[in-house]
Amino acid sequence: MKKKYLCIILCILTLFTACTSKVKLQTFQNVPADYGADLVKDYIIPKDSGNYPEGYQLKELTQEEMEADLDAMVKGIESKHIHPYHNISKENFHAAVNLLRAQLDGMNLDQFYHELTRLVALLGESHSGVSLTNTEDIPYYIFPFGILNFDHKWYLGAVSKEYADYIGWEIDGINGFTKDEIREQLGRYISHDTEVWLQAQLMQTIAIWNTLYYAGIINNTSLELDLSKDGEHKTITLSALALKDFNQKTDVAMIEYRKALTYPVDEYYSYQRIGDILFIQYNQCAEDPNQSMKDFVKELEPLLKESRYCVVDLRYNSGGNASILQPLITSLKAYNNKGNRLYTFIGQDTFSSGILNAISLQKEAKAILIGGATGGSANGYGEVRSFQLPHSGLSVFYCIKYFEPTDLGINPLMPDITVTHTLTDFVNGVDPELKALEELLRNSE
Repeated sequence: MKKKYLCIILCILTLFTACTSKVKLQTFQNVPADYGADLVKDYIIPKDSGNYPEGYQLKELTQEEMEADLDAMVKGIESKHIHPYHNISKENFHAAVNLLRAQLDGMNLDQFYHELTRLVALLGESHSGVSLTNTEDIPYYIFPFGILNFDHKWYLGAVSKEYADYIGWEIDGINGFTKDEIREQLGRYISHDTEVWLQAQLMQTIAIWNTLYYAGIINNTSLELDLSKDGEHKTITLSALALKDFNQKTDVAMIEYRKALTYPVDEYYSYQRIGDILFIQYNQCAEDPNQSMKDFVKELEPLLKESRYCVVDLRYNSGGNASILQPLITSLKAYNNKGNRLYTFIGQDTFSSGILNAISLQKEAKAILIGGATGGSANGYGEVRSFQLPHSGLSVFYCIKYFEPTDLGINPLMPDITVTHTLTDFVNGVDPELKALEELLRNSE
């Protein structure tokens, strides 16, 4: 499992990974004018009905400046994005824009930022979004807890030390909202094109006071977690902490767990031998400044000759430049042609160019995919660019290409062999994909 599952200090500057590859580009037709009407009919701008944290101060922005930024965002997206209106029509998007425009009076920068984020999320693709350029413009607050998500269940993976005894308990609800209600409320602020990516990003958003506040899940600076374990129920109350003052090491207790043998290393690419398996981990679609991919492949070639089984692990690869992996794909194509067996691990954090690499390994090198559905879609928008809004300084990300390497449409890439993750496996340091592969190999001998 990745370290981020336990990290409750979140990167406030949302990262939109670029996707670069030489694959077929698509031509587009305009969607009907009523397309996405359901996305707008419930587009309600939440009012400030509660209390901000003490000392909460924002960069000031006038109504006129917000309106100018709103117009600049719409103009920029329409002129720069390759095809912004595929999930919602231009008419319905502008209807949502006008709803926001009518309520700018009295709105602060934080809510304006969140409403712009919600507008761009209506486009229905994961790479486009809005990000802070200067994190000091908006003070961020968090609640001291983190969630582990396994097999559609939420577990308390980190929490304020006073509640350490409840680590590992299942989370049934937050502030009286069910998990489905939270997903619906917070999902409006998360750019996504698949349910898998939404669930993955939800885990990184759910402790942020700011987003919870504007999504209407909280109306003050406290939050209640409804927990259960073995028939016992407990509700605990947490208080929001200023991110600038938060110290994860001293302010929270975290679940104890053993690192799996394949626990991701802090390298672009690496390898190890696990029994008869040559295990290659590829965590970022980028060239390691200390070792080119070509040199890495040269180092692997003697090991490939000695290995009947090989794995390329893409479970933690969120994208970059898909062409970087081509030397390894070419080598593994020859490896597979010699009667060896190639496998690729994928999962919810496989995204963007990481997915393109998985598809290439499957198509060119006949790799068998093991794991779970990918976070991003098999086909989708990428090659990310950005522009900055003149008054708020917010950055808007957009896509200039559409990639269509499969006939799967806007859907996740699915594994050939599906593997379920559990809290027990995580705590005990068991890699479910590796366990499934080893069992497969034993049964095939």
